[in-house]
Amino acid sequence: VQSDGAQEMTLLRSVLLQGVPSRVAKAAMAKFDQFKDQVRRDEYIAMIDFTQHSSARRFYLVHRQSGKVDTMSVAHGKKSDPDNDGWATQFSNVPDSNMSSLGAYIIAEKYLSQRFSDSLRLDGLEPTNNNARDRAIVLHRSTSVRDGRSKQGRSFGCPAIPVSW
Repeated sequence: VQSDGAQEMTLLRSVLLQGVPSRVAKAAMAKFDQFKDQVRRDEYIAMIDFTQHSSARRFYLVHRQSGKVDTMSVAHGKKSDPDNDGWATQFSNVPDSNMSSLGAYIIAEKYLSQRFSDSLRLDGLEPTNNNARDRAIVLHRSTSVRDGRSKQGRSFGCPAIPVSW
């Protein structure tokens, strides 16, 4: 039986071998460890690399047990990309900013959105995103996000993923 530290190192190696950028994977693992007391279900760790263009599959969903990584496209807030060129350059935690917020989140609950079907409410765990619930920042599917597009649609600040997920 491995210790938690050894399991995390094995998971980190697996994630890196599947193409998750090192700085993103290491930061996410550190945040997971930092906030583990608030995590009710720990089967997955999700990461978004907003330093990549929106055309990239920059959302990484890590299955902690197997180490398998699923990747997909993800939208960023429309005001995070004021030039509408596919690059998120500005971030905010302010209500009605229409910007994405950086930092660690926890999935609070699943709910049925009239607009987006099944959605996941997100609670921000840091000063950079602790207004997420008040801002109605949720993980949802959107028809404006499709893997393979040269530039994804933009959201009001939510991380939106392809409908096919």
